[in-house]
Amino acid sequence: MIFDQMNIQEFYNSQLGLTVHECITKEISTRWTDLNSTRILGVGFSSPYIKTYNKNQNNIISLLPPIPSIDFAAGNSANQELISLFHEIPLPDLSIDRIIVVHALEFSESANLMIRELWRILTDNGKILFIVPNRLGIWCRFDSNPFGFGRPYSPNQLVRLLEDNLFTTIGRNTALYMPPIKVRGMNSLSKGWEMFGRNTFPNLGGIISIEAEKQIYRGNRVFASGQKRSYAIVTS
Repeated sequence: MIFDQMNIQEFYNSQLGLTVHECITKEISTRWTDLNSTRILGVGFSSPYIKTYNKNQNNIISLLPPIPSIDFAAGNSANQELISLFHEIPLPDLSIDRIIVVHALEFSESANLMIRELWRILTDNGKILFIVPNRLGIWCRFDSNPFGFGRPYSPNQLVRLLEDNLFTTIGRNTALYMPPIKVRGMNSLSKGWEMFGRNTFPNLGGIISIEAEKQIYRGNRVFASGQKRSYAIVTS
């Protein structure tokens, strides 16, 4: 897990991390704007991104992995913090309207079980957004950033994984084209990098952004789910 190998909060406090945050926040907010009275779940280290929706009477839950030696919740602006294994989420069926998955899927020991569990708790008209390292990009090749850990995916690999678990892709994109190096003034150059990358090598961004919805018409397929819901701590 990334949380055992680098201080992810420290990364996001750095100038490079702030630039990454700005880039990915734009990617998320472009897809989901003006959510009101929405039940939102952030999976993984999502606190830098879910706080965008900490308004308009949204109910926000942050789902974190059960590693007690690390203070994941620092700076978390969610209404509730939930600690659980990602494939044993102690939430009711059809209880979440939107799910944002960041710094999570690439570290899952069983991506299929994790995605099936997210399918279970998502409402029938809900949507899910995955932000994962792009296997074709350069960010996954440097361990000086969070996207350099875990298993990266190509866009086609992630689409197939979601389809195998009853999700239909409704939007996909790549972003984060600037190099993962700490250089003074990089933030001011990031917009230029993004524009240049999208126009020149659109498949080589550092991250993949995929939005998906449930395949209700195949809902008669039953996922094996005999696990006991456990490892949960909810705070307000």
